[in-house]
Formats: sequence, C-alpha cells, structure tokens
Amino acid sequence: MKISWQNISDPVFHYASMYPDRVALIDGTLQFTYQQLAQRVAQAAVYLKNLGIRQGFPVGLVMGNHAAHIILSLAVMRIGAVLVELPTDISVPDLSARVTRFKILATFLDPDAPSSSAPLAIRIGPGWMDDIAELTGDARADAAAAALQMIVVSSGSTGTPKGLVTTQQQRMLRAETWRAQVDQGWTEADPCTLILLASPALSMFAQTLVIQILLGGTVVLLPKYETSIELVRAIQSYEATVCPVVPGIVRGFLDCAPVEGVLFPKMRALVCAGLPLTGQEKWALVSRVTPHAHEIYGSGGFGAFAHLGPQDIASHKNSCGRPVVAPGNVIELVGPDDMPVVAGVEGRLRVRGPNTSLGFFNEEDNQRGAETFIDGWYYPGDVLLKDEAGYFYLRGRSDDAFVAGALTIYPQEIEDVIARHPDINEAIIVGRPDGKGLVELVGFLVVRDGLDHEAVVAHCMENLPPMKRPVAVRYMEALPRTGNGKIDRPALKQAALNLTVQR
Repeated sequence: MKISWQNISDPVFHYASMYPDRVALIDGTLQFTYQQLAQRVAQAAVYLKNLGIRQGFPVGLVMGNHAAHIILSLAVMRIGAVLVELPTDISVPDLSARVTRFKILATFLDPDAPSSSAPLAIRIGPGWMDDIAELTGDARADAAAAALQMIVVSSGSTGTPKGLVTTQQQRMLRAETWRAQVDQGWTEADPCTLILLASPALSMFAQTLVIQILLGGTVVLLPKYETSIELVRAIQSYEATVCPVVPGIVRGFLDCAPVEGVLFPKMRALVCAGLPLTGQEKWALVSRVTPHAHEIYGSGGFGAFAHLGPQDIASHKNSCGRPVVAPGNVIELVGPDDMPVVAGVEGRLRVRGPNTSLGFFNEEDNQRGAETFIDGWYYPGDVLLKDEAGYFYLRGRSDDAFVAGALTIYPQEIEDVIARHPDINEAIIVGRPDGKGLVELVGFLVVRDGLDHEAVVAHCMENLPPMKRPVAVRYMEALPRTGNGKIDRPALKQAALNLTVQR
C-alpha cells in the first residue's frame, strides 16, 4: 500500500485513470465505478467550494451509511476542510453541543436528522447528486497530508466526548498498520470487497473505508436490517469479503450460525473492534462464523494498539492480542512512576509515534479524564497486563477502577468472568457509594431466555471472590449505548444509584 498520497481522496482519482471501470461503491441499486466516483467527488468538492467552505473549516456530517455520505466525506477531505463525523441518532442538544465544542461551521445532514445550530446547515436529499451533476472542475486543496486535519470524536462513553485532532497522513499511516494485521490477501493486488455495515461516524468503520480506498477495492454499503438473519444473507451474497464488525453484530452472527460448518465460508477476514469480545465469544467466532476472525484493539487517538489473529485465539482467547508493530511507533505499559513495567505487572498503556493524533481540539480536555497527552506520549486511559509471551490482557480504564480494601479492581476482569456463562450475552459492572465511604459493585446483565437469578448468583459465587461479586443486579433487554455504539457507562452509573432489587 502506498503511504505517499497527499490527500485521502487522491487514490480515487488514481484508480479512475488506471481502472476506470472497476466497481468502487455499491449502495443498493446504485453502483459507481472508480471513474464515476472520481467525477462525483470532484463535483462535490466544487459544490463545497461554492458554498464558501475552505481548507481548515470544520465540517460536520450527520449522515447514514449511503453513497452521498461517502462522496461528501471524500470531498470534504479533498478541499482540505476538517471532517467531523457525527452519529445519526444524536439528539438536538448533543448536536448543538458538538457544533459549539468543535466550532463546526457547516453541517450536512440526512433529511430525518435532528436540527443543527451550525451557521450553515444543509439537508442532503435523494436528489442531491443530480443537483450537482452539472458542476465541472475540481477543488482539491494544494496542501500536504500532514497539514490536512480531521477531528475524530470519542464515543462519550466515559463523559463528554473529546475531539482528537488527526491528520490525513496519520489516518493513512494507521490504515497500513490495520491492514497489515489482516493479511488475508487484503492488498492492492487483491483488495477483496469491503462490507461496510455502518456509517463512517464510528471510527473503526471510517478506518476500514480509508484502507479500501487506498487499495482501490470495492466498498459495499449495507443498510440497517431488522434481523440478524437478513444481514447474514446480504453478506453471504458476496464473495472474498472483508467485514469489520462490533461485538453486538458478532452476537447476532452467533445466533444465526449453523450447527455444523461456518456461517461465512467465503469470507476473507472478519475484523472485530470497538469493544472487546469475551474469550468464549472469540472461540465461538472462529469455530462457527469464520475461521478468519481477528480482533483489533485500538483507539481514535492512535489506531491499532494490539491484534489477536485466528491462530492465537485457541491459546490466548482472553487476551486482546500482541502489540502491533509499525515504523516509528512505540507501545508500552508503565507504572505510577512512568517507568515500563515487567511482564505480569499491570500498567497504564502509553504510545507515541507517527500514528499518534496531534492532541485534543479543546485543550481543557487534556486535564479531564484518564485519556491524555503528556510529553509526546498519548495515554488512552487503559490499564493492561502483558504476559511472558507478549500478549496484552485488558484490565479496564483507570478512571473506572474501584478501590476495595488493598485491592484495585477493574470492571473488565469481573465482566469477563460473568460473561463466560453461556447464557449471559453481556455484562457491565459499575460502582456506587455504599454509604460507608466505600464502593459496592452493581451488575447490568443481558441474558438469554430461561436464565434465572439463582443461576446468575451461583455462577458469581463459584467464579468470583467475595470482594468482586456484585451486590445488586439488574436484567435488561439491551444495554444503553452512546451514538458511536459503545456502552453508556455514565447512564448505568446513574441507574445503579437507584437499584435495590435482585440482590
């Protein structure tokens, strides 16, 4: 993969000249060759220029997983504006807060998206591409990739979302780091077909989209299906695919998996990111969904930290993988004194190198929460342990830790144990004051039909020491999530304060 492009949109035009008839984008009945996609991106760039949008202008997209979104995002980057991807299910107050927080000057929204307070707010309807079809020329920014920026917005699962200032160059460097972990023929010579199940508002889907654009492959945009089996059938209709997923989608796949064989025998690679799977789920994934399953652990401030490939799952399924290797990048665990820790000792993750974002858009965010930039290092806020073989084990976020007597307890380790029960789909542990100056643990569980509370208690009693057992449990059909699909822990912490049943 080339990493010398000066604009993420440039490969579209390169492949348009090299392979004009190669299919670039499929959106239902709409299909664009690379030549057609390049023409649309150029027209959209001119359209943005005519609106007065220039290099350095923050531009927010509140759009779903469809062709107009992809074309507009490429055009925003082409003119050098600062792309800010935002979720479609965002509320009016939250959208207004992000417009203010990131100084967004223009928003482009789906017809059913909430109202925007940006100075320029335009709804992109189904006839938008016809409206710009007569535009000619181009409006590419005359700037290097290191000077062109975007804002990667955090999920907000640990508080007010932060904006990570990231260059187009960094996004492309991360693309090669990601792709190298999934070496199943996902190359420029054989780019496969990328199945995009959600919009680029979620960072990991945006990252895989950039990979496919750089490789010159085909991107298939799928709508949101009502049932998992509908989604499965849509994916099965394509061959030689790479499919990025989040854990919630994986669980739907497992529900549809056959008793014998695997669900996706033609899939080149399934890549899970965003949140960790349990070890049990990873083993089920390679056994019943596809033997080419991968897990990538990373963040919007750096890209991939670690990778767990299908060959590692049998022996290290509870790990989040080994640190990824990329030129110039350093990934290490450090203690309270910021000195590297030895194998078997928990430490804070920190990274530096060319993949690392420049910092937060709002400087005060560097003083808020465990995620921070200090002396050239990026600390994402996670605590891990590395074993003698070099595998990472995620303990949790340092700002979610509980102090119980002499112990520091991370929710992740308790959640992993609870979720090993085959009839518990998801488990989240939060803390609340116990009235005596200490913290007690509260669990929120999504379980399969038929699992009763006594079975949950027995499972916890058998597998968790007393200090790590939840004192109260609430059963839910689904866990609350942020706009980026991550667990809304602040909402659960608030709910825990009022929970008194199912002790």
